[in-house]
Amino acid sequence: MNNIRSRDSLDILDILGLSSKEDIYTNILKFLFDENDDFKYAFLKFLNYEVEHINNIDFFTRRKFKNIIPDIVLVDKTNKFIIVIEVKIFSSEGVNQLKRYNDMLNNIYIETLGISCPSENNCRLYYLTLNDFSSMKNVHNIYWRDLHEHIYNIKFKRDSIHEILFNSLISKLDLLINIPRLDIKNIIKGDGWLYPTNIIINSLDKEFMKRYNMTSSYSFDRNKNSYASTFILRDNDSWISKNEINEDIVGSLDFDFRKSFDFHIEVQINSLEIDNVSNILVHYRFDLHSNPYFTYKQIKSIRKNKGLESETYFDVRQEFINHVKRNIPIAEELEYRRSSKDYLTIFVMDRLYKNDEDLIDFKSDFETTVEKFSDFGNRIVNLFYDF
Repeated sequence: MNNIRSRDSLDILDILGLSSKEDIYTNILKFLFDENDDFKYAFLKFLNYEVEHINNIDFFTRRKFKNIIPDIVLVDKTNKFIIVIEVKIFSSEGVNQLKRYNDMLNNIYIETLGISCPSENNCRLYYLTLNDFSSMKNVHNIYWRDLHEHIYNIKFKRDSIHEILFNSLISKLDLLINIPRLDIKNIIKGDGWLYPTNIIINSLDKEFMKRYNMTSSYSFDRNKNSYASTFILRDNDSWISKNEINEDIVGSLDFDFRKSFDFHIEVQINSLEIDNVSNILVHYRFDLHSNPYFTYKQIKSIRKNKGLESETYFDVRQEFINHVKRNIPIAEELEYRRSSKDYLTIFVMDRLYKNDEDLIDFKSDFETTVEKFSDFGNRIVNLFYDF
């Protein structure tokens, strides 16, 4: 939407220093939903949930519940229906987060309506993001840009707290859905409170990201004054073991890393200075580690307490790498890395972008390299099963 409201108007989120707090946006949505029927109607229409009696729908946030749950739960008491929404702006889905919430739907239904959910058709799970998505079949992906379009023209009493909060929400959504173009300056410094990860994700093809089940995260190294955006790509059907390990398994006599594993492609995008010039380094890595992740120190400590040695575990991993090297010709541009004691990196590749002209090729480079690594990954995983 090109009609952007003035950013010079009062922005309570900026004044209070809350612009980068995700829970604040959820709380604003709840306040406006509870206080204004036009907003309530527009929000339900955005969710494609239209009912006759909108005032019989309650809006709860995580503060309502004892256990950790998704950010929003809508409860339609008349139609015995719940809508669960996980909200993301400045972060991405945690490991198996939506799967855990999906497994909790019946418990949420019982806690809010007092009975067991009679059918999976009586509840929905939504994932509200800027441009992320879930590949789970029963998760509805929804986007802030579409919410922005549904609520933009709602009117509130002038200078009321409702209008002040609503204008702040719209002002921030204006910025989020009109993300700056991809250039080195924006990736390194972002746009005020807008994270570089948002800018990078916005430049990538959403269907491509969905195909490779990508998740993303963002970090800032104060010592190096460096930003990093990390993308994790994995094939949930074949690259992750269904047998998650725990301390008992790690501490067993016959523990073998093949019992539980996680292959993934990790892409880290770093800002760095070379000869006082800003550059972007893209680091591609194909990793193998336990599922969930246990560090070398954790494994060694657990096994030591059981009177067991831990080197055999790492010896087996090294044998597997030798097996890979014997059976898969390594492409010239892929560098083989020896395993560390914490995880096993099989291949790495780096791409350096020195200026905005170089960065024009970022999207095609990214997709080509991910596809290449994924092909190698499939072949490595097949070897793994036969090892």
